[in-house]
Amino acid sequence: MELVVLAKISQKSKIDYNKEEIEKGLAVIEEKYKDITFTEEQLGEAKEERAKLNKLVGVFKEYRSNIISEAMTELKPFEDFMKEAEKRAKSLSDNIADQVKKFEENLKIERLTKVTEYLEALLEEKPRYAEFKQQLAPSLDNAVFTNKGSFTAKGEIGTKIKEYIETQLSQFDEILKAREEQAKIMQQKRDLIIQQCSSLTDVFGLKIPLSPKSFDYLKDYDLSAITGEIQRAAKEQQEAEKEAVRKIEEEATRKAQEELSKPQEKASEPQKEVLEVKHEEIPTQEVKTTQKLFYGVLEFDGITVDQARAFKKFLDDNDIEYKVIKQEVR
Repeated sequence: MELVVLAKISQKSKIDYNKEEIEKGLAVIEEKYKDITFTEEQLGEAKEERAKLNKLVGVFKEYRSNIISEAMTELKPFEDFMKEAEKRAKSLSDNIADQVKKFEENLKIERLTKVTEYLEALLEEKPRYAEFKQQLAPSLDNAVFTNKGSFTAKGEIGTKIKEYIETQLSQFDEILKAREEQAKIMQQKRDLIIQQCSSLTDVFGLKIPLSPKSFDYLKDYDLSAITGEIQRAAKEQQEAEKEAVRKIEEEATRKAQEELSKPQEKASEPQKEVLEVKHEEIPTQEVKTTQKLFYGVLEFDGITVDQARAFKKFLDDNDIEYKVIKQEVR
């Protein structure tokens, strides 16, 4: 049903007024007062002239208001009716608009659900992209997932959506490839660190092997710089070990000298070597023991400091006199 509105003014209103006379009168008044200037002595006259002009303003205003009010008596009912008619028609239009909007939103949700199901099947088929699920997730804000043109006539996923997703997967392929290359480089660095630690430990004759864990920070270095850095550390450790050994030997020598230089208690008489003689019971003959003195120089072939201390204690405990000719700790 189409509603036809017919409205027209059956008789045009015409207002009769002395327009030309008013125009001429205003022109005379404007000419009179356009450049007029009053002095202080003419203050009273100026007020009188202003009062005349204000009275003229009031006349214009009164006639205008009266005529318009009279004309609006016919126009107001028509205006009110048409405004109400507009309001009623607008309400019906808004109601339909709400229904259309809701229908379209539901349709978008249905389409988005189909895209989600398509992506879930795709990720199940290609699990390497599972970590990018959040980035692949369709959104109502992206028209490619909701426009009618992105779907087939039967409402299935169309070419536009598939191409869009393939483009995203290509970008993820680049990320994964770059990550794999980085992982290979990192493994090469780890292998190089392990190999260099083992090799340089032997080359520099280190007592404490170089630990690859100590060089974990080198994974951020270029491959070409790793060997040099481990060599530098190996040299430093070699020098440190040499210094440590030197200090240990010095300390051992010092203690040995202290032990050997302690004053010895002189034996009251020389130690005698006692020879054991087997006795046979001979009634008529007495067996006598013989005593001999031992003189000599002993040279030890690399005994430990502890052994040297033990030997010295043995000599002291048995009151054996001796003198140190030479001593050395290496």
